[in-house]
Amino acid sequence: MRLPVPVRSHPVVWTARREVAWQRGGERPPVAVRTVEQLAALLRVAQEDSLFVLWWLVALRGLWRGEVAGLR
Repeated sequence: MRLPVPVRSHPVVWTARREVAWQRGGERPPVAVRTVEQLAALLRVAQEDSLFVLWWLVALRGLWRGEVAGLR
């Protein structure tokens, strides 16, 4: 028995063009990453949030959603 070779998703940068495609039809890449500038802007906005430390941890350590959900 041969199993199919899995197709690996490669990260792509989240751009304005991809954002428009997402808003129009829900199309989004399986793995999207932010640029340094986008990440800095996100963290600036999140500074006043009570969960800022969580956002910082997720942004800089690359935690997965399930890992974040499991934090206490």
